[in-house]
Amino acid sequence: MMCWSIWHHRNQLVWKEWININDVTLFAKLNFEEWINAQKLSIVTNHVPRQVEIEHWTKTVYPRIKVNVDGAVFLDSRHFGYGCVARDSLGMVVKAKHGSKEVVFEPLLVEAMSIKEALSWIKDRGWTDVILESDCLTMVADLNNNKNMVSPYGSCSL
Repeated sequence: MMCWSIWHHRNQLVWKEWININDVTLFAKLNFEEWINAQKLSIVTNHVPRQVEIEHWTKTVYPRIKVNVDGAVFLDSRHFGYGCVARDSLGMVVKAKHGSKEVVFEPLLVEAMSIKEALSWIKDRGWTDVILESDCLTMVADLNNNKNMVSPYGSCSL
């Protein structure tokens, strides 16, 4: 990951984009963490490991709406982005929303803030029968475990 990060940032320098050595190491660290999380095949629920089943997007039951949310870190421009897509029981897109903020956070904090933005969006639209889905297994497990979170995203107003 470090070699790839150096190569990536060297290419930016070739194209006259200024780089900071701290960005190189942070970029490598974030990519490595994402790779490690993608390789995990089990999660711990109530201290009992269980196999994670691979899931595919499925339609919901009428009149429920399903909202998928995701966050992304963009180190090059020092911001993070989020996106939300709401679909009806036929799988048709009802509404979509995206946004960005000019601050870089750790990936889990970005996912938590993306979920917070999605929940605010759902509330503003007046939707009451909604399923919210995220692809961040760590965040979903933390929210489902109803535990006291003393991590950076635990202090967010979720």
